[in-house]
Amino acid sequence: MDIIKIDFSPGSLADPTSSPFIIPIAVWENVNTFLTAIANVDYDIDNYIGWALAPTNQIYNPDNFDFSTLKQFAARWVSSDYPNLKLLAQHINTFGATTIPAGITQLQQVSPKFQNGTYSPGDISQFKATVKTLGDAAYALSNIIQNLNIDAQQTNYELSGGTVFLAAVALVKEKFDPKNYQDPNQDAQNIYNSMIQFENTFNWNNFNTAFQCFSDVAGTLSTLTSEFDNANTKIDSVAFNNNPFEVDGSFDVAQSDWQQVAMDAQNFIASLPA
Repeated sequence: MDIIKIDFSPGSLADPTSSPFIIPIAVWENVNTFLTAIANVDYDIDNYIGWALAPTNQIYNPDNFDFSTLKQFAARWVSSDYPNLKLLAQHINTFGATTIPAGITQLQQVSPKFQNGTYSPGDISQFKATVKTLGDAAYALSNIIQNLNIDAQQTNYELSGGTVFLAAVALVKEKFDPKNYQDPNQDAQNIYNSMIQFENTFNWNNFNTAFQCFSDVAGTLSTLTSEFDNANTKIDSVAFNNNPFEVDGSFDVAQSDWQQVAMDAQNFIASLPA
């Protein structure tokens, strides 16, 4: 008897090292704090970072790190990527807590009929419609994460020039060190404080950990979407003459796994800074 296996696994979304909802919330706080600060730099800071990166200062910059590009990506993070991360979490919560359980319930109602070949065309249509609904929902999630992943990889690439950026920050910090002024200079102090903030919040490991999650989850949701599409194709290939077949979806395990993912996403939403 043919066995049609549907892998409902949440994959990286259940992995503590690759789920954006399980890695420490402090990682996201750090990423958001740094990129928000970059997005909000004023004219003076922008100007002096540019001064530090000028060829006359001889900072080794083999990959042509460009602060203006990092600013653009940071502004995009603040305006769209960070809100879309929260939106993804909300949709994942709904998918795991509501969509998957409802779909599994419907699949379990009809799938026993397939094993003895007593199913009708209506049973097949009902089953396939449910699988398609699940596939469409997974595809919608996949689109959100794919767009996030594209932005994240661009930002991460620019952040890989962190050594150059920090060298520029060090030059600006030295230039505006309060020790250089006989009298208090609040403007210089503000620039100096901003450089200290950049140094304290630039954490390459956190950036890489956070943004790699997008790549991992994009792969998981793309695979899940394909899994549902392939399941309906397989059903068509074995059910055309009412051959008995079995559907193996490990339904109970899948439902439990996705309920945990939904809880992780909900906790993430509650913990994420506004």
